[in-house]
Amino acid sequence: MTELRIDDDIAERVQALAEQEQRSINAVLREMLTLYTRPESRPTPNHNWLQVMARMAAEDESGVWDNFSPDLAANSRDILRENFAADLRKRMTDDADTR
Repeated sequence: MTELRIDDDIAERVQALAEQEQRSINAVLREMLTLYTRPESRPTPNHNWLQVMARMAAEDESGVWDNFSPDLAANSRDILRENFAADLRKRMTDDADTR
């Protein structure tokens, strides 16, 4: 047997889960490790996280993004409003010149 030190809140969560399932803590942890180490159960990295975040911000009507960082939200809207079209035109022109 080996002693393992973990945060109290994690220990409480594991203990509560074990009690709820009427299993030992070792059995719960063993199953967690088995599930976690299966290749098909590992989370896959989301490589388009920036697009996802931008979509979430654009679709948010609750103002959460504004509350999180009012300057960021205002600046982002200003940049999109003032610079996006010009930057897009420049890129399209540059792409056409390189063909």
